[in-house]
Amino acid sequence: MLTEATSTVEPVKGKRKTSKVWKHFKPIGQKYPDGRSDIRCNHCNYTYCIDLKKGTTTLLRHMRACLMTPGNTTPTCGNRKLDMLVFREMIAVAIIEHNLPYSFVEYRRIREAFVYANSNIEFWSRNTAAADCLKIFEKEKRKLREWYTPLSSFNLQWNGGFVFGRI
Repeated sequence: MLTEATSTVEPVKGKRKTSKVWKHFKPIGQKYPDGRSDIRCNHCNYTYCIDLKKGTTTLLRHMRACLMTPGNTTPTCGNRKLDMLVFREMIAVAIIEHNLPYSFVEYRRIREAFVYANSNIEFWSRNTAAADCLKIFEKEKRKLREWYTPLSSFNLQWNGGFVFGRI
């Protein structure tokens, strides 16, 4: 009696996928003739069509930006941390340069624009804007004083645009 030996043929395994992206993405469908395949994010279902042999940089970039990826609490291209002191100084310089009223910072549309640019903004009053402008004035005055100090006999005169003498 002949018995046929049944042998199981193990499928040929390809290169092991070692990147951390494969915990968050899965291939869907078949490969295209050019070697590319569709890859879907497990969290937001966004689909990419990439060549798996050329790297996973695109998928890593998506993982950093995807808000639905676990552990990814801060988006890379959303609201960034705003340094309020720098922002207030920039607005104070704009108030001075463009001769705006201090109440400019309290305008409804300006505040809406600030919130649109960064939703974590802290608003300030016209009195604070005036104090910021005064600080800038004092800082610029101090710079000029330091610049003119080495010039011992410097005399600044202004004639108001008048021409003396006969024309």
